Amino acid sequence: YDLLQVLLAGGFRFGEMSIFHRFEKPNGEGEKLFSLASGSNPGTFDIHNMGVFSCKGLCLFMQLSNQHHHEKTLDLMLQIAKLLAEDLNGLL
Repeated sequence: YDLLQVLLAGGFRFGEMSIFHRFEKPNGEGEKLFSLASGSNPGTFDIHNMGVFSCKGLCLFMQLSNQHHHEKTLDLMLQIAKLLAEDLNGLL
């Protein structure tokens, strides 16, 4: 449950491939900037059972070919990674 709350607060939306995605706008509109997968096989999330979900880590990734502002997007991804680590008592 904590993970879901942190992801939604960070502007992520659950979607394609059963993982979370961060778009240009926190409401899910605009171009997809980067995505977040579970660090445990198979890398997906069961949105209906997030209250009991656990994993060994999280994996943030982006496809540079889809981005026009690579450095700005990478900076945002790093900022969000730091917030996730802080809010979930993890390590970056």
